[in-house]
Amino acid sequence: MKKIIVVTVALFLVGCSTNRVSPIELLGAGLGAAAGGLIGYQFGGGLGRILFTAAGSMVGSGVGYMAGRMLSESDLMAYEKTAKEALSHARDGEHLDWANAETGHRGIFRPTRTFNGWDGRYCRDYRATVVLGPELKTAEGTACQQADGQWTPVTEQFG
Repeated sequence: MKKIIVVTVALFLVGCSTNRVSPIELLGAGLGAAAGGLIGYQFGGGLGRILFTAAGSMVGSGVGYMAGRMLSESDLMAYEKTAKEALSHARDGEHLDWANAETGHRGIFRPTRTFNGWDGRYCRDYRATVVLGPELKTAEGTACQQADGQWTPVTEQFG
């Protein structure tokens, strides 16, 4: 129940913005808040767990919003497909690129280090670069593979 409240508050704060928020930005904020809250929930206990969950939701919401703001839905699909392929099959240092003819946006995704996480999961650090017209955006992060084979970002920081 506490997780639902934290995610709802994060979404409410995004909804209070005076700027027009696109569905992609809102979706990015919501998914980011949920993922951040879930990650934060894994740490601490009692009040600490609540604070980590809240902080994770807020950070995730912001990161998700920025990702949604930068990329269209078709850009996100191309990026995520390339990221999944790179995380699953590329060697450390090898980059895969993507391009979206609809928007003209393009980018590269490169795993940089492979390791086993503290919980035994297979994890990879990565760097991503996205070209949005005249703008160049970069991100670094870590993703870990779940039992079902899906990759979940654990951290992501935009530069």
